[in-house]
Amino acid sequence: MTIEELLEIEEIRQLRYLYALYLDAGEIGKLVELFLEDGVAEWPEHMGGFWEGRQRLYEGWMAVYKEADLPFAHMHVATNPFVRLTGPDTANGRYYGISVHTTEEDIKDAMNVMGVHDDLYRKVDGKWYFEKTRYDFLYPRRIYQGPRIPI
Repeated sequence: MTIEELLEIEEIRQLRYLYALYLDAGEIGKLVELFLEDGVAEWPEHMGGFWEGRQRLYEGWMAVYKEADLPFAHMHVATNPFVRLTGPDTANGRYYGISVHTTEEDIKDAMNVMGVHDDLYRKVDGKWYFEKTRYDFLYPRRIYQGPRIPI
């Protein structure tokens, strides 16, 4: 692996960390800008299902978090990153995601959700974006459909 490839991978890793930061801070506008114009977020049905395009992504996250005590009512932790370049402008990756409550009324059950993100990335005009993210829940309700990217 070359230094240039490692730098590309690090740029991609920063997307997932910014995703968590913007989501937790309630900066949904900034969050959706991390996605391609026709980017996709795919969730189990109870979380909204299939969201395609920045406008739908924005509406979806706003609906999920409209009742939340933002910012930082939850903290999303992205861990165990695996990112692989699949071409000069494409990559895929997998992260474990953990969300914990931070508000006093919810702190008795600090763990909110835990699962696995499978991501596709695309580089456009020198910048990396999410092309697609898909989340499988492992806790508290197990909805695991298996990996969608080859490991």
